[in-house]
Amino acid sequence: MEMLFRLISPRTYTDSETGEVYDVDNDGYIVQPLRTGIAGEWIGGEGFVKAAKAVQTQWGWTGTKVWKNLVGRVKSGGTIENLSGKIPTKSEAIKLIEEAGGKIQRIEGPHLSPNPHSYPHINYTIPSGTKVTIKIENL
Repeated sequence: MEMLFRLISPRTYTDSETGEVYDVDNDGYIVQPLRTGIAGEWIGGEGFVKAAKAVQTQWGWTGTKVWKNLVGRVKSGGTIENLSGKIPTKSEAIKLIEEAGGKIQRIEGPHLSPNPHSYPHINYTIPSGTKVTIKIENL
């Protein structure tokens, strides 16, 4: 795919068709954002996707600093009712748990009182063996 770029500064290029701004690495190569996450996809310079697939989440792309902070929170234990004020989807929660090294035990709907988990949730264990619950949007 051929892209036309217009130089707007020594460290960035702007795509003349879409207006997207791309960073330029130290070797002068355009560093394109990950598009599909397909293994072998060029992501700028000499970088290629190995086997990981970046996914857009409600917090931004997986693999970013924000995402890594969320993984750390999921790995830390306790009952998690939101992450940065947002409730993860089932697939987001599963990805976070997997990246945190956790093992899913059960994915359940809400329980009746007196059980405190009156919402859809995932029960999992973290590498230390601690049992954790994370609230999810829906089953």
